[in-house]
Amino acid sequence: MRIHSVMVLAFSWLCAWMLLTISSAQAQDIEVLDRYFYGEMATSESENVRKKTNRIPNIPDKVCFGWVIAVKPADRLVKITEIFTLPAAPDNWGGVDDNPYSQTTTSSDRRIATTNRFMALKTGQLENSWCLAEGDSSGDHHIIVLNADQVLAEFQFEVYD
Repeated sequence: MRIHSVMVLAFSWLCAWMLLTISSAQAQDIEVLDRYFYGEMATSESENVRKKTNRIPNIPDKVCFGWVIAVKPADRLVKITEIFTLPAAPDNWGGVDDNPYSQTTTSSDRRIATTNRFMALKTGQLENSWCLAEGDSSGDHHIIVLNADQVLAEFQFEVYD
């Protein structure tokens, strides 16, 4: 009976230590070196043109947009949260609607998409992108990128007709 109690206590301490280690690693701030937002347009079957901008033309199936955050490389994973707010709900959230395995969830009014993703800092670059689809609204859009409570970047951009 005593050995079992000691083993349970040791196991409990080990689990607590592992949780604290994982939590403290996750809570570490990321050193941001640079950040930018871009638009990208398909010019042919195999070529895209990317440009730093905060004005995106609303051309479904031809135009994408995204962000890049350059960070100090480190040998660890971090959980990044992207909160993407639209001026109006889209007709659909491609790859998100009716997908229980999606890393993205939407608000009840479908205007806000929250994506949680683990990303490696080893390459020194964090990024994500979205593409316009039929039924996406024009207007002011907003993206916030977080590492726990640390705001890594905030992007405001306009999708225009």
